[in-house]
Formats: sequence, C-alpha cells, structure tokens
Amino acid sequence: MAIWIDASGANVPAPTSARDAGLVGLIAGGMALAIGIGLLFGLLALVRRATLAANCARWGAEWRAIAPRWIRGEG
Repeated sequence: MAIWIDASGANVPAPTSARDAGLVGLIAGGMALAIGIGLLFGLLALVRRATLAANCARWGAEWRAIAPRWIRGEG
C-alpha cells in the first residue's frame, strides 16, 4: 500500500487517476455546455419577449390611428 505525503511530510490522499480526471473533465465540460445552452435559450426568450412587446406597441399605435377611419368605413 502506497502512502502519499506532501512537501511538509503530511499524509495526503493519492493523486487522481487519469481515468477519474478524464471523467471529471467530461462531466464538467458537459455541465458547462448545458449551462451555456441554457443561457443562450434564456437570452433568446428575452429578446423574443422584448421584440413582441415592441411589435405589439407599434401595432397598437397603428390601430389607434386607423381604427376611427376603419370603423366609419373611410379606410
């Protein structure tokens, strides 16, 4: 059984194996990718919501200008 010590002579756990380090890297990379995709979709939702609100405001303004003429049959 190997005993691992640091520079001061204190016992420390064994270094991580290449397999375990690769697995941790794979999991961390997958999580970073998932978080990035989630942030992009969240940003897309915010942009879509702002665009829809601006379009509705413009359409409402146009309707307020046209509605009186349209209702009277002038349009």
